[in-house]
Amino acid sequence: MKTFIEYMAESYINLSNNDDKKKMYANQVFGILQKSYAKIGGIHGSGFSSPEDMIQNIPYWKLFKRDDTIIACILYKDKNGRKLVALGSDGSEEGKKIAKRMLRDDIERNRAYGEVSDAVLKYLQKTYGDELKEFLIPSTEVGKILKKEVTPTGDYTYKRSIGGVEHEKAMYGSLGKGFK
Repeated sequence: MKTFIEYMAESYINLSNNDDKKKMYANQVFGILQKSYAKIGGIHGSGFSSPEDMIQNIPYWKLFKRDDTIIACILYKDKNGRKLVALGSDGSEEGKKIAKRMLRDDIERNRAYGEVSDAVLKYLQKTYGDELKEFLIPSTEVGKILKKEVTPTGDYTYKRSIGGVEHEKAMYGSLGKGFK
């Protein structure tokens, strides 16, 4: 069991104010995302070329802080609602566990949607098994939602280019949920 001091030193932080992002957390979050996406060739897409680019182009950040250090994060854009565009941790077991919990909370509470691939998709398949289909969006609908070209590779999987790099993904969640 955690002591009161330990409990008070951890918290979720929701940021939409650019000054707060810049002053406190942009460099930490950028470093986490660079590390988290390194195994798949880096993070691609608009908004991730620098901490300043993230501040200007990614409007909503959900962070988990232990003491003064960010150990997990999810970043969202407002595209047909709250869309997850990046997920990461500091690489620690605790950070990974919290990042997974943040993602599961979004899915189970029906408050966002996003695209997942690689290790995150495998994690969701292992966690939910056949029940994952309840949360997934058919691959034939994804192109209409994103207003981008996608190539279905299965009932719920598809390929699309992000930042000039082809990725196989699956889309989960609920569209139209705002940033309340």
